[in-house]
Amino acid sequence: ASLRGLSGLQAPLVGREGQMATLKSAVRAAGQGSGRIVSVMGESGLGKSRLIAELEREVAADIVSDLLWLEGPSQSYETGTPFAPFIEIFSTYFDLDASQTEVQKVERIKEQIDNLFPGQGGAIAPFFASMLGLPLELADAERIKFLSPPELRGAIFSHVRSLLEKRLLRQPLTLYFDDLHWVDPTSLELLELLLPLVQQNSLLIICAFRPRRQEPSWGFHKTAERDYAADYDVLSLNPLDQDQSRELVANLLTVDDLPEKVRQTILDKSEGNPFFVEEKIRTLLDNGLVVK
Repeated sequence: ASLRGLSGLQAPLVGREGQMATLKSAVRAAGQGSGRIVSVMGESGLGKSRLIAELEREVAADIVSDLLWLEGPSQSYETGTPFAPFIEIFSTYFDLDASQTEVQKVERIKEQIDNLFPGQGGAIAPFFASMLGLPLELADAERIKFLSPPELRGAIFSHVRSLLEKRLLRQPLTLYFDDLHWVDPTSLELLELLLPLVQQNSLLIICAFRPRRQEPSWGFHKTAERDYAADYDVLSLNPLDQDQSRELVANLLTVDDLPEKVRQTILDKSEGNPFFVEEKIRTLLDNGLVVK
């Protein structure tokens, strides 16, 4: 998970202890075979990404030693791009990078699939390659060229689910979807298709989004709330209160003689938004009004 905020300043999380405890509990539960779905809701700047980045560090520090962490962010300019977050997820899963040619990437996908489904890499890989936007050589293209768009999409859905189910037999898995309010419709449909997997597998699905009813992520929330209530946690991030904001300022800006007027200006203008606190401090530092 990527960190957003003030470069060079890093402070402990403030006012998010309860949410972090729930997330850690969900990771442990998934590691023991009890999957969970977790939504982290909050307006911009309230620390959704920071919270998950902190969780990912905790996971790396051995909450669940063999957990596989995959993340797929949605971008504002990709709301019409089918499978956008899943392209990121499976590029990571298949260990694809910019140094590989397109042919090498397809071969890599075949190898990885063969590890799970011996002898089937050649038959299955074209569907993942199509999802990832990779061109196929003639023999591979033949496997999908006569499928209508709905048939191809359905086949991709089926292969994604089957691959994840098979992988979950080997190790726990976390799928993290950041900025789900920008998710494309195809990815949202596929994500909802994967939700039943949490009920019988070591799968944790985490989604972070703004709590706005008109956005597609709200539909995901209502589906999870209605159909998977026993497996679903909702974590709401609210603005920090005055004491929490003061603690954050003190953690970020260790200045012994910081004038109270300056401190109060930061608090007043940030309105409990951690990102705004960092931005106000950035302005003071850039203008030379305070020295860290």
